[in-house]
Amino acid sequence: MKTETIRDINFNVLGYVETDARGNKTVRDPSFQTKGFYSKGRDATQDSNFKNLAWGDQTRILLKGP
Repeated sequence: MKTETIRDINFNVLGYVETDARGNKTVRDPSFQTKGFYSKGRDATQDSNFKNLAWGDQTRILLKGP
């Protein structure tokens, strides 16, 4: 599993995106709480309650700055 750290312009950590071997992604905030998911098979972005938010890989919308 690959983990990418997402930072703002001041290098503050906004969160992490973990990508598995199939291309599915899990979005976590700086305290590692799950914010949402991207399912490559369904091509949909979901929040932590599995509610569809967008079609396609829109994982960055789940992270917001301070």
